[in-house]
Amino acid sequence: MTRYLLIFVTLLGFYQQPVAASEVTLLQAFHVAEIYTANSPSGHDTDTYNGDPHYVIEVPVDNEMKRVWIHRTHGRVSKIESGPVEATNLEYQWPGIRVVAHRGGVGLDVPENTLPAIQRAIDIGAQLVEIDIRETRDGHLILMHDTTVDRTTDGSGRVEELTLEEIKALDAGGWHSGRYRGTEVPTLQEALALMKGKISPDLDFKDGDVEKLVAVVNSVGVAGESYYHGSIENSRKLNDLQPDIFLRPSVSHSVDIHQTVRSLWPPLINLNWHAVTDENIRLIHLLGAQAFVNTLSTADTLLNVELAAEAGADYIQTDYPDKVIALLREKGLMYDESKDVSGRIHPLGNERLSYPLR
Repeated sequence: MTRYLLIFVTLLGFYQQPVAASEVTLLQAFHVAEIYTANSPSGHDTDTYNGDPHYVIEVPVDNEMKRVWIHRTHGRVSKIESGPVEATNLEYQWPGIRVVAHRGGVGLDVPENTLPAIQRAIDIGAQLVEIDIRETRDGHLILMHDTTVDRTTDGSGRVEELTLEEIKALDAGGWHSGRYRGTEVPTLQEALALMKGKISPDLDFKDGDVEKLVAVVNSVGVAGESYYHGSIENSRKLNDLQPDIFLRPSVSHSVDIHQTVRSLWPPLINLNWHAVTDENIRLIHLLGAQAFVNTLSTADTLLNVELAAEAGADYIQTDYPDKVIALLREKGLMYDESKDVSGRIHPLGNERLSYPLR
């Protein structure tokens, strides 16, 4: 009897524990506004924007009033205005969800990590194309996901044990279909040259010298439109070498989110599907970053994309960018260049995040 009573009391205590808040508090909204303006709010209001409830946090900055509109459910900064209400200057507006073509779009019937895959991602209207980067034996950076060339070419061997000349002699398209027979494994330089001004590079750095990566990015002139995913150690090094590249470190739970933001101050946080929750996306926004969501492999379904979008995702990486783009357009959530009034990837531009008042 005592045992059952103990179980009952334990369960009662569990169910009476406070649950995570499903809405942003006013104090949390104040802190978000502090991050984006580097000053203390002087007032607030509530209003709707695109049909959703928002906090409107007023912050005086340089003798001018800024108004930061913060979504009350997922904490995203929807827009930042300045000046008098009757003559508002729109400084930033969330432009919609950016779609990332994984390896160029594995589900688009093109061989992954090749120039045809990148061109296909450009043609369908994706905003980013994710590519995997490795270093050859003779020090060149190429596009290859696996440690070996076996799966995606007609050759064999580890990338790190092959020269660029040997890799360039391989067929990276024939395994996929006859249409792409003779396609070469591209160098990073070749890939970035194709992307420049057309689509943002998302650099998944598998192996190699990060200084060489930065040198190639700088030589092509795409630093301000590039994203980087790699080890924490390399992320720190890259941030020192070229802070204009946007970091997207991965996390697996809320504790990691706090630690990663305070360690790197990245503009984006990468969430693999198992870590995609309403609470984690809200926390990312409250800490001043944006949510980069992966719906890959068995999680790459339109239902999951819709759930991620409703939870507040800012970026969605998928093998099927064409289908995701169609869905987001139907929902009115797709990235719209005409709304990107600031021309900035992130509300703070290329500045590193910080807690200016703490």
